[in-house]
Order: sequence, then C-alpha cells, then structure tokens
Amino acid sequence: MSSEDGECKFYYSFYELNNGKIISLEVFQTSDIIQYSFNYTRTKLISGEIRAYKFGNAKAISEKDMSIEFFEWFDNLPPMKDVIDHRAPEIDEENCVNEFYLKHIEKKKDVKIRTFEAQGVITSSLSETLEEQGLSPLLAYDLSDIYAWSIDFFRLEKGDRFKIVYTQKYVDDSIYVGLNRIHAAYFEHKKTPYYAIEFESDAVRGITE
Repeated sequence: MSSEDGECKFYYSFYELNNGKIISLEVFQTSDIIQYSFNYTRTKLISGEIRAYKFGNAKAISEKDMSIEFFEWFDNLPPMKDVIDHRAPEIDEENCVNEFYLKHIEKKKDVKIRTFEAQGVITSSLSETLEEQGLSPLLAYDLSDIYAWSIDFFRLEKGDRFKIVYTQKYVDDSIYVGLNRIHAAYFEHKKTPYYAIEFESDAVRGITE
C-alpha cells in the first residue's frame, strides 16, 4: 500500500446491541483488502474484576476526536496476560454491526495519507503526555498494541520516553479524518530500549505487520 496515492480507510467505533452488549469494530481497508475486527468491550480479569466500556451520555471531545468515555475505557485496558475471558462476538452480532457500519458510516471520499514524527517523555501517563503535545490519544492505543508483550503500559515510569513515525488521514487534502497507524516506534522503558519497525509481509496484497 502506498502511503501517498493509495486509498486507505481506518475506523474505530462502538455499537450497543439490543441485548445490551457493546461491541467495538476496527476496520482497515485499502483498494486491495479490507479487514474487520470485532470485540466485546466487556473484559473479565484473572482477579475477577470486570472492566467494560459504557456509553452513558458520551459526547465527542471535538468533531475530530472520540469521547472522554472512550479514553477512560482505553486508559484502563488490561494487558492480555491479566485477561481470563476474551470471547469474540457471535456471527449474527458481527453481521448486525457490519451492516450498520456499511450503511451509515462507510465514507466515499478519497483518503490521503500524510506522515508525521513525534516524541515525548512520560511525566505521568502516556495519554496525558500525548495530550500535552496536542497528539491524538489513539496513538497510545496503537503503542500499547505494538508493545503488548513487551511493556506494561499501566506501569510506565516517569522519565520513560518514546519516538514514533505515524500517518494520519485527510480528505479534500486538508480535512483531518483520523489516525492511520504507527509505522515505526522507539520506546525506552526503565532504561531499556524497545524498537518496532513495520515491514511488508505480502508485497502483492500490500499487507504490512
């Protein structure tokens, strides 16, 4: 996938079903592939604690960002080693969400991808450090996913630091419509450096990991 002239779409959204369950949907799409990822937002930990996303009276922080409730839920996402119950939604639930997404959310405009660099030093939490620099808190989600098996982001220390190369999506050349993904990252945790560099695992289909 080209970062400049290839079409790319990425969405992260939530849906509450009639049965009360809340499902998150991640969609990544290029001109060649489309990938859907469905997950329940309710998580049971080994300790017996239940963590769940709730809509409440959630309102978006701005037209370009998600709600405070989302970031509160995201900041409390547990590392996978602490999760005891992580079931996937039923097929009919996935179909319901997918149908709604295609009908009401799927965008038709061309998406342009732009590359940026950022760095920072942790003073309290990763999300607060990003916010202080005017960066999308969703970058914290991507970083925690990249380093899921290396760094416990609930135990970051003051003085930890990071550098990232990432892309964002724009339509009509100037209208920001969301974060694309992180392509390269450096994270120093407890004086130990961790590197992550994206590579193309399938050049024909344009799949990267």
